[in-house]
Amino acid sequence: MSGMVTRGPVRLMVELARPYRGRLALLLTVSVVVVALQLIGPRLVAFGIEAAVEPTRRGDYGPLIWIAVVLVVAGALTWLLTVVARRGIGRIGEMVTYDLRREVDAAFARLPIAYHERWSTGVIVSRLTADVDTVSTVFAMVLSGLLTAALMVVGVLVAMLLLDVVVAGTVLAALLPVVVLIVWRVRRMAPARIAQRDAIAQVTARAVEPLGAVAVVQSLGAESLHSDEFDRSAAELRQLSRRLTATMSTYYASMAAGIALATMATLTVGGLRVMAGVMPLGALAAFILYVGMLFSAVQSTANVMDQSLTAFAGARKITEFLAAEPSVPEPADPVSLARPVRGEIRFDSVSFGYRDESREITGLDLTLRAGQVVAMLGSTGAGKSTIAKLIARFYDPTSGRILLDGVDLKDIVEAELRSTVVLLTQEMFLFSGTIADNLRLSRPDATDAQVAEAAMAVGAHHFIAALPEGYDTDVRHRGTRLSAGQRQLLAFARAFLADPAVIILDEATASLDIPTERALHHALRTLLAGRTALIIAHRLSTLDITDRVLVVEDGRVVDDGTPAELLAKGSGAFAALYRDAHGS
Repeated sequence: MSGMVTRGPVRLMVELARPYRGRLALLLTVSVVVVALQLIGPRLVAFGIEAAVEPTRRGDYGPLIWIAVVLVVAGALTWLLTVVARRGIGRIGEMVTYDLRREVDAAFARLPIAYHERWSTGVIVSRLTADVDTVSTVFAMVLSGLLTAALMVVGVLVAMLLLDVVVAGTVLAALLPVVVLIVWRVRRMAPARIAQRDAIAQVTARAVEPLGAVAVVQSLGAESLHSDEFDRSAAELRQLSRRLTATMSTYYASMAAGIALATMATLTVGGLRVMAGVMPLGALAAFILYVGMLFSAVQSTANVMDQSLTAFAGARKITEFLAAEPSVPEPADPVSLARPVRGEIRFDSVSFGYRDESREITGLDLTLRAGQVVAMLGSTGAGKSTIAKLIARFYDPTSGRILLDGVDLKDIVEAELRSTVVLLTQEMFLFSGTIADNLRLSRPDATDAQVAEAAMAVGAHHFIAALPEGYDTDVRHRGTRLSAGQRQLLAFARAFLADPAVIILDEATASLDIPTERALHHALRTLLAGRTALIIAHRLSTLDITDRVLVVEDGRVVDDGTPAELLAKGSGAFAALYRDAHGS
């Protein structure tokens, strides 16, 4: 559960690289050897000019051939080792990306409902895709490119100082404006890259969010509204990209001028020293080659730093994502429920608010007896769904306790609670795949017979058997092949296959037509026997399968009793709802 600990981007990278540190150390050593081989080249050229030119004039090609062979061998080894290092580090980068993607996906699955309600789907998708992909850049570019470039800069400067201190000092002086230019680039690019990552996430969010509601957008003729919102996000990204392009254009032009200046200064000072006889011609040739290598390494360093800024911007977003604290943490000292689970739910002076300044539930004391089927009624916003989410522990109370068979929900591990308490809403979500696959989500080891039994229990078997491929029928994306009522029946079958002790139906029958709902009620009489059930509904037709009715207003229970008792009173919130429903 490392995602629960706040980590900075650097610490995240170190932790991800730790399993591969042995291979990384070997590959980085290979990179050091590559730099050493490249540094040999200019010295061999200098040696060739000084030691092989004169013998060649006399017809002795031995020294020249020997130097050429050494250069070819060094070049071949450089190529071979570079391929090995880059491929190896690239593979480690892919493995690290795979590990990180799994960690982010696991964090996504355990994020509290509150997190998903706060952030858009598009932003979360951006974290799972684009931001994770940028992390591989750190390993592919930084570990190999930055280390190689930095070693090259140091190695070239040392080689220059060993050749001639005066000319080396000239090159260093010419290098100073380039260093200032790089610092300017980094300071300009760092905040711009972070802003660009945010803008990309917003564009992704604008593009992804309407995908699940295309029919709604088209039926309302809201295409232009969505297009305008997307255009605004895309325009902001375009402006940021333009600024980055302008910065890079200025940088590259200035860098080219700096390289030309350094080369000219090296030729001038070095040429004067050669003519003065204090430096050999071969050393001047080596200096020219080293200048090219130096500025190439500096350029590579700047490019890698630029890529790193992008990667670390993405990594920062990922660390924020992974650091999201669960609103319902696992218990430090878990308590197991006694078996068999009876299913008694008790609210003990429970208060709750989605925000610090609000209170949807205040001082609620309520007991749902084991095996009791309870209907909860009330107007929209009365707090019915909030009570359901508290029982399912999607949220923890602000104060007070909620007990299941005498055990505080906070003391029950999530896996046990999820297998004991099942909450069904009117969101009839089905995953791509077969009907049987969708039903087995709640119980992966269920046999075909058990799957069919669950479907029969809720009255879904008849329509499933009528499909061409039966339980092997592909429901397609979000179950679009099935009607709303059929999707809801499958959601019920999926829950009943889990065989929970407590079932909560939050407006779960709202999308069903009356005949289907009646068929479901018949099935519920059998399936809810021996289970504690809380049914939140607006239709009073639910009452024929309930033992008790609760009416909720402003987070408080204002009416409580059996349907017959509450009707017999002739007054009260339930009687008023009943009269309104029957027009009397």
